[in-house]
Amino acid sequence: MNSNQGLNHKLKIDLNINIESSLDQVWNVLVSPDSIKEYLYGTETTSEWKKGSEIWFRGQWEGKDYEDKGIILKFDIQKEFSYTYFSSFFMLPDLPKNYSEIVMKLNEKQGRVFLHISQIGFLSESQQNHSMENWKQILEKIKQLAEQSSE
Repeated sequence: MNSNQGLNHKLKIDLNINIESSLDQVWNVLVSPDSIKEYLYGTETTSEWKKGSEIWFRGQWEGKDYEDKGIILKFDIQKEFSYTYFSSFFMLPDLPKNYSEIVMKLNEKQGRVFLHISQIGFLSESQQNHSMENWKQILEKIKQLAEQSSE
């Protein structure tokens, strides 16, 4: 582990998806631990679900246990959910400079929900690209879960 290396906060992902569902339903998918487990590769998520509270992500990835964490920065119901994110896979010291920031914003227009997700802070462009592919899969799963629930 190189303590001089940290996340590059100039590297960012911005992704969008339109979901044919209600704002309430999409919000519930985003913040329900049961739904998170479905769209986030089996991750168990715990939190008090309010601004300033810790959020924990625990699970197993490719046979390795992980415990990632963060602090909820904004929990504006049906509008925005954002949090800091520290991953044990980063192999970095647990310092504020080594936390990503993840922001999920919702807007409803004409019976559709526009979901925007951004993540700021990556070790490298390679990690950024890998994360972008993961987020694309996650967004499709969120869409599927929300639209299924609307039927």
